[in-house]
Amino acid sequence: MTPGALLIALVCMPTQADFELDSPADGLRVVVARTFSVDRPVVRILDTEGTQRAAVVGSRLHAAPADPEAWLAQEPSLALLASPLGERRQLVLSLAGGGERYVELDGGRVWFSAPPALQHAPIVAAHREEEAQAVYVEDVQAPERGLEGSTLEVLIEGSMPNPGWSFAGFRLAGERASDGGLELVVTALGLPPNDGMLRPQVLAPFAQTLRLSGLEAGRYRLRVVGRAQELAAQNLEVLAADPILTLRRSGGFAGVNESVALYSDGWVEWTDRLGGPRAGAAALEPSAFERARALLAELPASSRLDQDTSIVDGFEHSLSFPRAGEVWQRSVFGTPEGSPERQLTELLSSF
Repeated sequence: MTPGALLIALVCMPTQADFELDSPADGLRVVVARTFSVDRPVVRILDTEGTQRAAVVGSRLHAAPADPEAWLAQEPSLALLASPLGERRQLVLSLAGGGERYVELDGGRVWFSAPPALQHAPIVAAHREEEAQAVYVEDVQAPERGLEGSTLEVLIEGSMPNPGWSFAGFRLAGERASDGGLELVVTALGLPPNDGMLRPQVLAPFAQTLRLSGLEAGRYRLRVVGRAQELAAQNLEVLAADPILTLRRSGGFAGVNESVALYSDGWVEWTDRLGGPRAGAAALEPSAFERARALLAELPASSRLDQDTSIVDGFEHSLSFPRAGEVWQRSVFGTPEGSPERQLTELLSSF
């Protein structure tokens, strides 16, 4: 094992029966415990000196097995995820209760489905890649933030060298900046004319929308380059899209500020009355989860912030949810009986 290599240990209590995996190529040793515990660390990421770098408690895996001795359906494995931002190693856990979990070995992040691959459009047609050349870029309009799982749109304006050129697409590459951050480098490409005709040497403007999908939550710098030129980098923040719905209750003389979060796999977590660390977690019954998803789909993609000011020590209930790249917030006060807002509040208030 080379100096600085990571020793990854997934443990509840070290035993001789734990699974062990070795990856000689990058010097990793992975140990997976057979016994599951919801409220104790089941993932510990250690360096070669035994210093803990990250930990994942059982509830973060959203597994909640009936039998903690048989929480895995098969032996865990390692997988390599390739993306324009580089290759990353994942630990793949197949749960006895169904589904898979992916644990990032760099930081211990948990995924509930296969991590997305970074993609972009429009791209250059494969048979025209060798012909495509960079064109002039003049302006870029990008959102400051977006949601993980959504498609981010970036408007890029510039010019072709002459009217005979046609827009070909964008090339996307990921680079590590000098400070360790992530940069998305976008090159605008065009196709020169090949018909032999003479054309006036005047610039021909273009405006194209770059669509980015599969970006993980985090902060990025977007850098657009063109024909011997480069625009100033722009900051882009991608926010985690989970949970799919959050109920918040606040108010009262005691200053209550509690919340209940529903995740995309039916898992529910709730805080204490003051909004502190997680106070509990449980899996929603499948029928209740389907009902919640149906009610969530009925909520309009708009915010509604009405408040009841008639009762000094009363409570305010609000629902927040992501949709179409934004997060919407809707107050429950003033909605009619049987409305989606009230039904969802009743469902989540049981926790």
